[in-house]
Amino acid sequence: MLYEMKGVRQEPGRGFRRWFHAEDMDLSVWLDGDRLIQFQLSYNHHHGEKSILWSVEKGFSHHKIDDGEQHPGHYKASPIVTGHLPLEFQQAIRSFKDHIADESHVIFEAVLRKLEDGQLA
Repeated sequence: MLYEMKGVRQEPGRGFRRWFHAEDMDLSVWLDGDRLIQFQLSYNHHHGEKSILWSVEKGFSHHKIDDGEQHPGHYKASPIVTGHLPLEFQQAIRSFKDHIADESHVIFEAVLRKLEDGQLA
């Protein structure tokens, strides 16, 4: 299940950020009041991490994540967003639903609606 991380760093001008975490998934959302303006859903952490990004301004994009562990014997680098992937929503939606199955949360419902709408587009 996703649980909320407290003390999330806020960046001026980007909306209020909230971060939810599970062992193999992270969800960051940016809000303008109660309105969802952006999210990043990173999933499949242990088997080729991917990330779906959505914003009011830019719509959807889907990316591979480089976890920073490609160089044995060196310190782990920070994960970074790398190449674009085709928009494939099935795995992300399935995984997200597994993580929110027992929770009804306004933010989770808004993200799920966006993912489902994106899948239909």
